[in-house]
Amino acid sequence: MTILIRSIFVLFLALGVAACSSEPTFDATNDQTMEASMEEMTKDMTEEEKMELGQAVMSIAMQVGFSSMGDEEKIEKELKEKLHGKTAEEIIEQANGAK
Repeated sequence: MTILIRSIFVLFLALGVAACSSEPTFDATNDQTMEASMEEMTKDMTEEEKMELGQAVMSIAMQVGFSSMGDEEKIEKELKEKLHGKTAEEIIEQANGAK
């Protein structure tokens, strides 16, 4: 779970920093690209929009955590697969569909 917690922390840290342009996507290639892409995705967002995206990421992470039965490597891989290449809007829509 520590890898998942670290990844979520990086995502929320990036949300706090802020960053977004036309339609940037999440890049889950490595920790640096995840942070940079999240900053780009959120830079023009309001605090409410950042909160909505953060909640969406958390919802997806929880779903992945439960379905992976705590296997850290599987959780990290599946979470990256679910988020990679998606816009903020697509991530939110995915989370809303998962509820």
